[in-house]
Amino acid sequence: MIPLGSIGPVKIGMKESEVQQVIGRPTFVDGSRKEYLSGYFVNYDSDNRVEYIEVWDSDGFGIDFNGINPLKVDPRDAVKHIESFDKYDEDDPELGDSYIFKSIQVSLWRGSTFKDSDEKIEKEFESLGIGKQGYYR
Repeated sequence: MIPLGSIGPVKIGMKESEVQQVIGRPTFVDGSRKEYLSGYFVNYDSDNRVEYIEVWDSDGFGIDFNGINPLKVDPRDAVKHIESFDKYDEDDPELGDSYIFKSIQVSLWRGSTFKDSDEKIEKEFESLGIGKQGYYR
């Protein structure tokens, strides 16, 4: 995974036809969001170019971000590792479930981290995404 660049063979800015050449046709389509492999999603902008790539935790493929897979380590370690490149957005309304690192356009997400309002569940992140510059504002 390269922030502002790529996850695997799919690169930010690629045309949809180029994406299909490297990973095949989508298996699921929801408007401009398309799933190509189990857990590998690509969003396209109005010019039909990749603007966002999201990978869900899957045994079918792994993610490497400078030596770790943020979806397979303790969530605190994942955040700390990515924070060495950029500070997360402390004003994110979903903070705790979501961590957005705006200058490198990286996000981590997991389902609700609370059993109730006072008790946090320690839970690994479920997805990692990267966007083109300005995707997260």
